[in-house]
Amino acid sequence: MPENPEAGGRVLVFTPWGRDADSAGRLLSGRGIEPVPVRSVAELAGAIDDRAGAVLVTEEAFARQDLAPLFAALDAQPGWSDLPFVFLTAHRTGPRRAIDVFTDALRERAVNVMTLERPLSRVSLFSALDWALAARRRQFQTRDQLRELERQADRLRRGEDRLRRAHDQLRLAQTGGGVGVFTLDIASGRMAVSPEFCRIFGVPPREHYPAATFEALTIPEDAALRSSPDDRRTGTSVLDVEYRIRRADTGALRWVARRAEFTQDADGKPLRMAGVVQDVTTRKEAEASLRESELRFRSFAQSMPNQFWTAAPDGRVEWANDRMLSYSGFSPETLTGEGWVDFVHPDDLPEVARQWARAVASGEPYETESRLRRHDGAYRWHIGRALPETGPDGNILRWIGTNTDIQDQKTAQAALADSNAALEHRVAERTREFDQVWRLSHDLLAVLGEDRTLRAVNPAWTRLLGFEAGELVGRSIDSLFQPEGHGAIPLPPGIEGRIRHKDGGDRWIAWMTARDEGGILYAYGRDITTEREAQAALRDAEERLRQSQKMEAVGQLTGGMAHDFNNLLQAMSGCLQLVGRRAGHVAGVEKVLDAGRQAVDRGASMIRQLMAFSRQQSLQPEVFDVRDRLLGMRTFLDRALRADLRLEFDLQGSLWPVLADPVQFELAVLNLATNARDALDKGGLIVVGAGNVEMSGNDGLNGSFVRVWVKDNGHGIAASMVGRVFEPFFTTKAIGKGTGLGLAQVYGFCRQSGGTATVESAEGRGTTVSLLLPRSVAVGGGKDHTPNEPLPNKGGGARVLMVEDDPVVAPVIMAALEELGYRVSRATTGEEALQRLRQGEEAELLFTDVVMPGTVDGITLAKESRRLRPALPVLLTTGYSEDLAAIEGLQVLPKPYRIEELALVIEKTLNRSKLEETS
Repeated sequence: MPENPEAGGRVLVFTPWGRDADSAGRLLSGRGIEPVPVRSVAELAGAIDDRAGAVLVTEEAFARQDLAPLFAALDAQPGWSDLPFVFLTAHRTGPRRAIDVFTDALRERAVNVMTLERPLSRVSLFSALDWALAARRRQFQTRDQLRELERQADRLRRGEDRLRRAHDQLRLAQTGGGVGVFTLDIASGRMAVSPEFCRIFGVPPREHYPAATFEALTIPEDAALRSSPDDRRTGTSVLDVEYRIRRADTGALRWVARRAEFTQDADGKPLRMAGVVQDVTTRKEAEASLRESELRFRSFAQSMPNQFWTAAPDGRVEWANDRMLSYSGFSPETLTGEGWVDFVHPDDLPEVARQWARAVASGEPYETESRLRRHDGAYRWHIGRALPETGPDGNILRWIGTNTDIQDQKTAQAALADSNAALEHRVAERTREFDQVWRLSHDLLAVLGEDRTLRAVNPAWTRLLGFEAGELVGRSIDSLFQPEGHGAIPLPPGIEGRIRHKDGGDRWIAWMTARDEGGILYAYGRDITTEREAQAALRDAEERLRQSQKMEAVGQLTGGMAHDFNNLLQAMSGCLQLVGRRAGHVAGVEKVLDAGRQAVDRGASMIRQLMAFSRQQSLQPEVFDVRDRLLGMRTFLDRALRADLRLEFDLQGSLWPVLADPVQFELAVLNLATNARDALDKGGLIVVGAGNVEMSGNDGLNGSFVRVWVKDNGHGIAASMVGRVFEPFFTTKAIGKGTGLGLAQVYGFCRQSGGTATVESAEGRGTTVSLLLPRSVAVGGGKDHTPNEPLPNKGGGARVLMVEDDPVVAPVIMAALEELGYRVSRATTGEEALQRLRQGEEAELLFTDVVMPGTVDGITLAKESRRLRPALPVLLTTGYSEDLAAIEGLQVLPKPYRIEELALVIEKTLNRSKLEETS
């Protein structure tokens, strides 16, 4: 292991761009390797020290760089050091590249150089770095071992002198004696000792001592070397041993050598231990030092993971460790001298011999790669290195060398080369596949730099947006986003934005993005313009549906209200007419009655407007010519408008006829013209226009329609209010200026006629309200106005069964009918009336309301009465569902009605019944 724990643990990363260094740094840190980025050749040269384990460098890093500092730093490395380099190069063919020249120059100074072609996988990169760091660790192991061997050799030389002196002293000691004798009784643990034994241990001379006395003098570090009571009892004590003691008298540290043997009984059980001790401190200090040095030297040499050898200054091999002998199968005699030449592959021998001869002649470190023969005849690649050991005078004393097996690295390099070739083939295939996807994709594909600049775009950009690739590459993608859209493609992905088309239009694009470790952004865009347009159309349709449902709900509410109001107006109208008949001649009464009748008429008009909005009004549609109707209203409209306003007509030629109620049509146009008048403060223009249109799903309509519009150039309507103008009782006019039912009536009339009404307005730019009425294939001929018919004669006592649930309306109508000469009986529900008819109650006319409580309404009652009495005439009255009654072919009298209208309708119904009986 390296002497410094941090030695060889760093990888110097030399790349020309910061992001490459950052990416490599993240990869190495994730691997547990400390990356050290360098920015220049000079910085790289300065970082080459014992802490550097390898250099990871890209080909472009040495472009236009002065490499002299790097070569100088490499040349200055110790002989054991060969800093590994891992080069990342691009795959190219053809003439030699600058990196090849640099690699050749580097190999003259360093052997551990590995070149990897990009692109490469993480596995390949980590394999190369693992190889480099492992090679560096072996270098540090060799360094440490060589240093230790040098220290051991130095101690060995110093010990030789001490050994010679110790031998002389030993002879003197032997001449003078100095051997102590002892006998130890194992059972009692007592020792019989000689005076010399006592002198050696520094205790007073005595014949007997406990063994523990001398055991306690052994230093703790050597306690395991001497005998103990347990191993003496078992006979396992080491008999010939040397250990250190501290003399009892002086405390001096001394080496003693003890040799002994056991005396055993007949069963082989130890009884006594007898032996001698001798103070061998002087010898131990000399011989032990030398022996320890030699043993360490051999131990280091034998324990090294490499083949270890030494050679004389002239280059002849003197010694090889067991690993080298075991590998080669040669004896020491065969391998030493010049016998090593049979160890090297014949093809590699000339270069090995040349390099070795050069090193021996120059004294420079030796290093080369060659194939060495194994004992089974197989050859494996090794890297051989040797350093000269010099004496104080600088002369070479010997060479110390190693052979390191690099077959696995060579195999890995070959496998890596094969892998790179296969990878290159797969990359080429993937590239072709990607090129096809790139060229044929209908979606937008792009590669962007960190600054969001387009680096590459596929042909779909031209097909979809009209831009050629040359117009886009180098341009920021943000410049293509429409101002109304998003300004950038964010991360994480998931944005829909509008991209500008070359012709000035735009397309909606849904983006997906991904960024690689180098900061490159890959973008995928799908054209969703059609989808967005469909979504917008769907939202518009949903909004129209919500508006329609809202208007339908409000219409149902207003229809119900209109029914109740009609009942109230009917009662009021009947009362006023009865009062007029009975007291009209009284002075002043007629004037009051007239005011009351006007109020009833105004209320009835308002109810008709509500009914028109709720589409519960009984329209009388007929085919008419829109042009004739509008032009016929010219004089009437001129009177309705102010003198400071200008009225113009914009009528398209050949207008189609329409099928609608002409009276309601004229009321609708008048209503719109009046609203336009109120929107103009001082002066202005009102345009009444009409034209043919074809509808295809717009506003929920399909087919041919005639559009009639009234346009003004007034102050307009706020955008927040446009959606509410058709709601009942909603008005933009001041309080007291409008009821809020005008446009609601217009909307109801159009919807009931099979069309619709729309409004377009903006504040300060006027308002246009349009009516859409369906085209009629029939030719309009108009309808003659029915002249006022004379009031009918008295009822002549005809019996009428009246069905009315309203307690306010029923008494008034009964009184009116009786005053007209009819005999009236009343039922309050349909069930009651039906029961009377079944029981045979006399009746010449069934006069019933349509909407009544219970399970039998007016229409059901009419059907059942016809079944019971087919000749019984039926007259219905309602303030709500007269259109439903008309479907059944029944006579309907809408509320509120005058008594004269009631008398006339009853007389017609009875006369028609009599004619049918006669026929």
